Amino acid sequence: MSVSKDSFNVIEIISRAPWFKNLPASAHEELAKGAKLELMKTNDYVFGVGQRTDSIFCILTGWVRVSVNSADGDEFALTDLQTESWAGEASLFNDKPRVIDLHVKKDAWVLKIHRSVVNRIGEQYPSMYRDVAEYQVDRARGVYELLAGMVLYPLKSRLAGRLLSMADETGRVVAEGVQIPQKMSQSDLARLCMGSRQRVNKILREWQNQSLVVMLDDHYVITSLERLSEEVELSER
Repeated sequence: MSVSKDSFNVIEIISRAPWFKNLPASAHEELAKGAKLELMKTNDYVFGVGQRTDSIFCILTGWVRVSVNSADGDEFALTDLQTESWAGEASLFNDKPRVIDLHVKKDAWVLKIHRSVVNRIGEQYPSMYRDVAEYQVDRARGVYELLAGMVLYPLKSRLAGRLLSMADETGRVVAEGVQIPQKMSQSDLARLCMGSRQRVNKILREWQNQSLVVMLDDHYVITSLERLSEEVELSER
């Protein structure tokens, strides 16, 4: 079934947001009045490096990748945003150019709220900024842990960690294990863990031979989260 604007209850979405969940219903209603819905197509950008933004964003459907890119086109993926992931909070505090890309990897409905609306609510309820800050601290912690892993751990550990993270955030339980809902190519996985496609392919073949990570209907399925966690620990030694 296709998803349209009418499929979304914007007030409920806002009331569940980590930034706004502690605000009163009247504030949720005010934010919803200022919200706009936009269908963004695959390979669009919610925003890109160097752009200035004046809104915050919530990914309602689809798949949006947060990444940084080199001048040569090399991509380092920080994380993937899925249902009801929020982004763009930097625009609430400054007008500096963005330093990351939000790249649409699969058609996505995106909710946007102009910062003037959000900051007006923040002036009435300053505790909102505390919740924004707490969310940002948690996100930054995840990025620091990711960067530490990329610098300190071998490729097998990084790949296992990325798959486990995706399973935790968006995985779907199926008969065979936990399915990663995104259709990930080996090149995608290589970019996620800063390895070559050839080396990632070798590791995946090893795990497939062990029936640890298998392909079903073009999706990766982790048959045992515990065993894959052991792969992280073993390769860190």
